[in-house]
Amino acid sequence: MALPLFAITLFVSAFLLFLVQPLIGRMILPNLGGTPQVWNTCMVFFQTVLLLGYAYTHTVSTKLAVRKQIIVHGLMLLIPLVFILPPMGPFSVGTFQPPHGSNPIWVTLWFLAMVVGVPFFVVSTSAPLLQKWFSTTGHPSAEDPYFLYGASNLGSLLSLVSYPFLVEPTFRLNTQAWIWTFGFFALAALVIACMLMVFKNASSAQLATVDPVEPPPPQEYPVSPTQEEMAIRQGSAQRSAPARTEFKPGPAPAGPRGMPRKKGAKFAARTSSTDITETAYPTQSRTDAVTWGRRIRWILLAAIPSSLMLGVTSYVSTDLSPFPLIWVIPLALYLLTFILVFAKWPVTWTGVPHDVILFIQPFALLIGTCYVLLSQSFTSHPLLATFLSWTGFFLTTLMCHGELARDRPKPEHLTEFFLAMSFGGMLGGLFNGIIAPLIFSGVVEYPLAIMVSCFLRPRQREGGWTDELLLSNPGIRTWAEETGDELAKSSGRPATHSPYLLNYGLDILLGLGVLILCLL
Repeated sequence: MALPLFAITLFVSAFLLFLVQPLIGRMILPNLGGTPQVWNTCMVFFQTVLLLGYAYTHTVSTKLAVRKQIIVHGLMLLIPLVFILPPMGPFSVGTFQPPHGSNPIWVTLWFLAMVVGVPFFVVSTSAPLLQKWFSTTGHPSAEDPYFLYGASNLGSLLSLVSYPFLVEPTFRLNTQAWIWTFGFFALAALVIACMLMVFKNASSAQLATVDPVEPPPPQEYPVSPTQEEMAIRQGSAQRSAPARTEFKPGPAPAGPRGMPRKKGAKFAARTSSTDITETAYPTQSRTDAVTWGRRIRWILLAAIPSSLMLGVTSYVSTDLSPFPLIWVIPLALYLLTFILVFAKWPVTWTGVPHDVILFIQPFALLIGTCYVLLSQSFTSHPLLATFLSWTGFFLTTLMCHGELARDRPKPEHLTEFFLAMSFGGMLGGLFNGIIAPLIFSGVVEYPLAIMVSCFLRPRQREGGWTDELLLSNPGIRTWAEETGDELAKSSGRPATHSPYLLNYGLDILLGLGVLILCLL
């Protein structure tokens, strides 16, 4: 029962989270202008509030006990009612008009904070907090709750696709706002049901850790008796001992029903209070060493796809083939990558599928950039260029998010993992939405993000696309191994006899080539 309940709750929360974004954009963009800069600013705001929600989740789940978490979050669910119920009403935009000549970026951020900031913040806390709670339920899948993030992004994707094709043509804006309000009430009811289940499991776990058996009374004699006491005991035992008989060991005492007798003692040892607690919350075999280098890599792997999503939207809408709702496709592809990389059915994505993406992603980038280079000498087809741009963006995002899924930590670090991901997403959006328009005259941030993504590719594994180069040129392998070992020894590290230096060199050439070709 725990798995369907938590999956449905995460699905509803993500659906509401991505339903409110185009809804608010539809309300305020006509007054601010429908330029890509305004839409990117909206994305920066939502990513920033999402970061704050994840920071709240990480703080609550690490600083408070489970029961206190439930109480605090239950009170948190009541705060959005002030902003979505009368007399203010849900998302009351009114007759908002930006001041004449004002910067639309700061006006947009301020207005969004006043209208939708608090409801969006509360809903955004659901994904990491519910996954963390699910890891304490004792469910067989609780040791790896990250697959629930796929269900969450499935709700986001369906919400994103259904809005322009179903919700917006069917309902007026005021009706859409009330639909979201009723959806929030449904989400609150589901979250409360999850709270009750977690509260019950927490109470059971607390009872399981209490040993109902009273400790044995203290011994009557000291542990090390004196020689006089030993002599007195031996004499008394000889006087009262019966006739000497041969002792034969009897059968071992029976263990619990259904257990072999010879395993009874082992079973009793395994079912101590400490072990009951450990088996109730199983852990994974993945490493638990969360270093700063690992955190920074999480941030970068999340920042690059976020920047690429906004960059390819600006690039296509500005230079190639702009059309209404063009932002939906990159955002849908972005969400689809999360669904794929955290999926466990029909196959675990972080295995063979991710290795395939690592193989074909560089070729997709090279094909796209070569097409851009060749289009300088002939008239290019906008639709083909758009398709190649989206393909390169999708595969690169899939590569980055796949590396995130492959490097996910144990459940006790789940909220920190999602906090780092959210911080990276916010940095990518901040760079494209705020910084890039101020320092660049064109869409330079798009090829720049592609170049950085090439440096984030993992060290080449066996069977990679460089194997053909190494097999056909043994001298290159020898040079790469010897040079890499010399560099390792000079920095005090052990020699690995690996041609990793060649892989790094190829990634650098790939990244520089992509940047040069995209800027031509």
